[in-house]
Amino acid sequence: MRLGLSTRISIVKDPRFPYEELLPLLEGSTIDDVEMDASIEANEMEWIKGFFKSSRLRLWSLHGLAGHEPLSSLCGEARDEGMANARRTIEVAGHLGAHVVVLHASDEPIAEHERAERIAQAKMSLVSLVPAARYANSVIAVELLPRTCLGNSLPELIDLLEGLPQDRVGVCLDVNHVRDVALFPKIIHELGRRLTTLHVSDFDGIDERHWLPGKGIIDWPSVWQSLEGIGYDGPWLYESSAIYDDPKANIHAIEENFRHLRSLAGRSG
Repeated sequence: MRLGLSTRISIVKDPRFPYEELLPLLEGSTIDDVEMDASIEANEMEWIKGFFKSSRLRLWSLHGLAGHEPLSSLCGEARDEGMANARRTIEVAGHLGAHVVVLHASDEPIAEHERAERIAQAKMSLVSLVPAARYANSVIAVELLPRTCLGNSLPELIDLLEGLPQDRVGVCLDVNHVRDVALFPKIIHELGRRLTTLHVSDFDGIDERHWLPGKGIIDWPSVWQSLEGIGYDGPWLYESSAIYDDPKANIHAIEENFRHLRSLAGRSG
């Protein structure tokens, strides 16, 4: 499995850290795939495109602006703004050559009496985004979310994606968002080819923590082997919080963690 990471959250504590300094730090690492967020300034765009064109690194995914893409909103104005943000993210992904666009189906909280209607609206929004994803040659990965968000369980996520084309709409499995960690083999097996990408980090079983794997309660060899069992071909993509002030130290910590998990998975297999 390839090593990937979400750039800003995993490497630096300061979200204003410039990509011109951040991305070159990865060239000498063992990281293969990169996820960036959609908050790319217009004056950064061509530099980033040129960087990946000449780099061994692959821009694997672009993450939509969480909280700014309420695709399921019942308020037309808010939904229109969210759809515009989602479309822009897909367009940028196409321009930069990103394979995957990670989107949230909702913000929160979601009132229980609105849930069915919100799911129906989210599905309609995703249907309308499919042509843009096809044009950009990207796959929309709907993230499994926590708490009251839409798609906070496997059945609801499958219901949300039912009927949508599998070649253009898949799932981002954020392992911090699964309530019962014993369900990982079942979730991964049932998602199958719908599973497009991952967000990897550990937690305490109560709320998302974005710790490095091994600090929390997830059985990582089981997750790894389940992914291999379905032929998952995306990266093992870290979305863990930066630990150190030095970006190079965070990169090294992720590399060491990945080697350790790969070793554990091999010994358990």
